[in-house]
Amino acid sequence: MEDVQEFQELEEMRSQMELLRKKLEHEDIINEKLMRETMRFRLTSINKQVWIDICMALFCVIMYPLCFPFLPVWLLIYVVVMVSADAIATVLIHRPVREKLIMNDDLKTVAQKMRRLKKAYIVAMCVELPVVIVFVVLFLRAVAPHFHNPIFAIWGGVIGGCIGLIVGLMMVRRVLKNSDAIIKQIEE
Repeated sequence: MEDVQEFQELEEMRSQMELLRKKLEHEDIINEKLMRETMRFRLTSINKQVWIDICMALFCVIMYPLCFPFLPVWLLIYVVVMVSADAIATVLIHRPVREKLIMNDDLKTVAQKMRRLKKAYIVAMCVELPVVIVFVVLFLRAVAPHFHNPIFAIWGGVIGGCIGLIVGLMMVRRVLKNSDAIIKQIEE
């Protein structure tokens, strides 16, 4: 009689364990879905950077000759090459982390891709910053003689350059912050 009772208790424990296991499996699926939705939101924010860079490149290429028609052609070529290279680099950096690709990858691969994105952004910033500084110096040297009082033109260029630097660093910071958040979420 005791054996039958113990057997029933054992069967009840087994059924409860099976029910708990099924609930836990369902919990993992829900957590992964929520994580992927959060990743989708952050990736959308990160990938907006591509469109911002392309639009800024087009804006610079169109507005530069209109605003400064008196400057040398080689400086225009420098601007076109500089902003085109930046736009192309941004597109190439963001290619592996497109939303369609990331959402189908396993989480370990997503974390690796986000780490590569961060590293590529830092490398690109280290390359682009000196190129932009050289451009600002060349631009100010070319613009200054065309103004009655070149000091105002130089100060305007320096202030505009600082504002551009701050905005650019804020955009890079946003991408790095969102990448870190995705990596941290995956690791947890």
